[in-house]
Amino acid sequence: MKHAQVKEAAAALFNDQRNPFGAFSLGSETHLVACFDSDYPSTAVATKFISGANGEDVVRHSRISTAPRWWADDSIAGSRQIFQSLAWAEPTAPLAPGTNGIALPVHADRGQCGLVVFLGSEMALSNDTLCEIHAR
Repeated sequence: MKHAQVKEAAAALFNDQRNPFGAFSLGSETHLVACFDSDYPSTAVATKFISGANGEDVVRHSRISTAPRWWADDSIAGSRQIFQSLAWAEPTAPLAPGTNGIALPVHADRGQCGLVVFLGSEMALSNDTLCEIHAR
């Protein structure tokens, strides 16, 4: 599938919900398991993409770090610049096609960890805002 086709399909699928979020647990070494999302009690299409994605890199990262990971769709003007200015967030492979997003690793008692993921084409984050969101 060509990039334009992926982008068109993603726009059609995510059209109803332009700023979805989801919470995921780390199910194994290679994939994320959806806990809930912005469509609760249903499951958003974006969440299904993320759960089915090859998230090995972000899963591995989340087990050892709390540093956020971001991705940007280069066809959305200014996307990359918004995230590149974040001092302690690092780029990763897109978790959902045709989207911009940021994944915040979270850790709980007894070694449990997961991700909170925010998607949106018009995200605007400062370092202070990112720290505030991640601290909660």
